[in-house]
Amino acid sequence: MKSLWVGLCIAVSMVIYSPVDAAATSEIVITHIQTGGVGSGTAGQEFVAIANASTQDINVSGWCIKYSDYTYSTFSDLYCFNVAPDSDEVHIAAKSHAVIISHTYPTPLTNVTGLFTNTSSSLSSTRGHIVLRNALNEPVDIVAWDNKAAAPPVKPETLAAPAPAGGSMLTRIVLGDTYTDTDNNSLDFKVNNSVLPTAAPLIDYSIPTQVIDLCGTIDGIQEILPVGYDFDEAGNCEYESFDLCKNIIRIQLVVPENTMQYEGNCLDLVLDVCKNIDGFQLDIPTNYRVLEDNLCKLILPKSSIFINEVLPNANGVDTGKEFIELYNSGEVAADLSDYYLLVGKQLEKRIQLPTHTLGVGGYVAFTDEELGFTLLNTTTNIRIVYYDGSLVNEMIPYENPGDDISWSRIDGIWQYTNNPTPKQHNKSATEVLSTQTEIAGVIACPAGKYRNPLTNRCRNIEEDVSVLGSCDGDEYRNPETNRCRKISTAASSLAPCESGYERNEETNRCRKIVQETSLTPCAEGYERNPETNRCRKALSNEVLASAVEEVADPQNQMNMYPLLTAAAAGGFAYGVYEWRVEARAILRRMLDYFQKK
Repeated sequence: MKSLWVGLCIAVSMVIYSPVDAAATSEIVITHIQTGGVGSGTAGQEFVAIANASTQDINVSGWCIKYSDYTYSTFSDLYCFNVAPDSDEVHIAAKSHAVIISHTYPTPLTNVTGLFTNTSSSLSSTRGHIVLRNALNEPVDIVAWDNKAAAPPVKPETLAAPAPAGGSMLTRIVLGDTYTDTDNNSLDFKVNNSVLPTAAPLIDYSIPTQVIDLCGTIDGIQEILPVGYDFDEAGNCEYESFDLCKNIIRIQLVVPENTMQYEGNCLDLVLDVCKNIDGFQLDIPTNYRVLEDNLCKLILPKSSIFINEVLPNANGVDTGKEFIELYNSGEVAADLSDYYLLVGKQLEKRIQLPTHTLGVGGYVAFTDEELGFTLLNTTTNIRIVYYDGSLVNEMIPYENPGDDISWSRIDGIWQYTNNPTPKQHNKSATEVLSTQTEIAGVIACPAGKYRNPLTNRCRNIEEDVSVLGSCDGDEYRNPETNRCRKISTAASSLAPCESGYERNEETNRCRKIVQETSLTPCAEGYERNPETNRCRKALSNEVLASAVEEVADPQNQMNMYPLLTAAAAGGFAYGVYEWRVEARAILRRMLDYFQKK
């Protein structure tokens, strides 16, 4: 880029100092043509003269004077203006002629520009063309002559000039000090006996070496860029030490827009991974994490934040009344924007908490309208997780709380309370609630109640004496059947069994001790009963197979239906009485539900 600037300066200077180039001008014209001398042996006395009619020297480097016969089909060079080896261009001086003669023309060479290329006679005396062509072989001027004795020249400027006689010449007409050039040879030329014009010497032109000052803002001429300097955006030379952006071409005296200086370079702001931190951050700084839009956030220590209270079922319309309360039990303040809530039966909704500093021991509550969550009246799971997905706290799910009953963490135990306290220390219920559910960590049932294993709810303890009648004095209640049975006399008060007898532990009666070795074998067809040690008749397999199962009497079955119906009615009535509290709660919820609808 810097070399391009220098090259542009040089190119401009060349345009300024170059002489006029006649390639696009008609200031040079053919002025004289002689095709032969007078008398015999003078046919080769030929010459052609051209003139620079302008007031400036004209560059004719590479131009040629050419001859063609009347057909204008083939051309031969009479003379070309070639550049000398030690020059850059060849010029014809202003208001002067260049004269080219044949080798036999009788005139001193000091009066002419040069000789024809061919040593023999070249020009036809009757008809032909002289053409002046520039370095691009483009015709600058054409002159044709014709004696009208045969076919005319095919390429005159409009009409051919008359052919000159021996010793005569075609001369371009001059009006004042200007050559006529109407592009009509018959009008621009006449035949006369004018003398040969005197040629001015050609000018060998060398392009002068131009001194170019590269640093116009520095005193003196600076042909080369000084050491320690460079170009700024305006093309001026400035100290490189002033360059704020060494990675950008040209000296930057100010930091370009949408870039930032970093270690002497100016880098695109897109590369700054932390736009909100002073300086340029190519890498994420230690203890920072990247948010959206190239913003970075300081990573604070993870605090112990608890889900402390929720209100899922507000009285009336829930919207704007449901809330989730958080409590910071840790040792450092927490920026809640580092944490997320997971809410739902399957924890399907992920909510980033807003920017808020929750101090040590502080409370904060968010409503459903603020965060966009929904707490079902039946049950909902809630977790709080850190930005990296690690678990911070998880709430034990509630189950079917009543209206305005919050699910609160009180003294480390989850329980229901009819005293919601958002953003405050939680308070226990002002009365015993029947909606307490036994989950790990749930408060125990109050005194006088026990937890029903079927419903997991608290119910009153019914004393046995209030339900069952007392047993008689000589009886006790069997724990298996709950029936009264006689109290057997203690073994120590019973009379000893006689010799050869023992007391049966089940009946407390004496029985004969039978010795297996003294037993008489049973007769054929009998077997010994292992319980009584007595012989009994053995039943064959055939007898067992032929036994017929007794079929119940249909009439007896019909007599059983009233008894079964009465038993079922009694069982239902007892169930209603047993679950009367729960039935009332269910009925109340159903009524509330339909009233809300």
